[in-house]
Amino acid sequence: MPSEITYKDILLYKTETCRNWDERGMCRYGKRCRYAHGPEELRPISRSNQYKTKTCKAYHEGGSCPYGIRCTFIHHTISDKTSIQKGPSNSRVLPVATNQNNVWNSMLGLSSTQDFQ
Repeated sequence: MPSEITYKDILLYKTETCRNWDERGMCRYGKRCRYAHGPEELRPISRSNQYKTKTCKAYHEGGSCPYGIRCTFIHHTISDKTSIQKGPSNSRVLPVATNQNNVWNSMLGLSSTQDFQ
């Protein structure tokens, strides 16, 4: 029996590319995979306005970070800082009202809201 779908699952659904798809060009989960199979399936992820506003201590002190691209802190040098934008133009928020049914339907393997009727 599949595990219960959480709010976090919905927020993160198809916000990263599937590693199997990237490396092998195939995925055993097919349409049920929670990761994107190509750029057309990728969705923007909602981020806090604190996201990437402070430098990563591990990266700047040790030269690497165990979280890699998933780290919520900055990994670039101070000279690169000028390219960072702050405020609403940097925010990427998923409009829940328009996409919520599509996300649920896709996660449950349904094609449209008509499948509920």
